[in-house]
Amino acid sequence: MTIAIGSDHGGVELKDFLVQLLQAKGIEVEDMGTNGNDSVDYPDFGRLVALRVAKGEVERGILICTNGIGMSILANKFPGEILDIWLKTPFAGGRHQRRIDKITEVERELGTRIKDKT
Repeated sequence: MTIAIGSDHGGVELKDFLVQLLQAKGIEVEDMGTNGNDSVDYPDFGRLVALRVAKGEVERGILICTNGIGMSILANKFPGEILDIWLKTPFAGGRHQRRIDKITEVERELGTRIKDKT
């Protein structure tokens, strides 16, 4: 198995740790950068990893950024198996429904507050 890994400047330390950990387990790792602490744009490195995964050039990809949100957004733009499975999977509800209901309530509350201020 080969895993591509990439991070922004906020994730370099964790990325380097994971590279060593994976290699110690005998897993081949392609480190796509960044390799320093200078501020960089996470899409530049996330794109490199996501393209390798989408093209089937590596089996897995690990993306790390300062808070995880930016890389998640970027990775979800690329076509692939996870997207295909997600599109075909019916919503299960269950424990997730109450959480979605809470988010919907926050949206309603915030929407009302914003309307009241205009």
